[in-house]
Amino acid sequence: PQIVWLSQYKAWVFAGSGLMITLAAAFQYQSRNAPCPINEREAMACMRARRLSKVILIFSAIVWAVGAFFAFVAPQIF
Repeated sequence: PQIVWLSQYKAWVFAGSGLMITLAAAFQYQSRNAPCPINEREAMACMRARRLSKVILIFSAIVWAVGAFFAFVAPQIF
């Protein structure tokens, strides 16, 4: 039943999710030079978490862009 609601308000859903991805990217950019702990083990974990966070953000943005294309552009083309 909720799939009807999602398709009915897809513009709002994509706008909200796009805003959240944009905010996540802005926060990640803002904290890119934040210091990691001095402890070597914790510093490596911090850097690994930063890399993983960046990969997840990029993957999310790609999935969002593909979804937006098929929700808004593809129906106009086909």
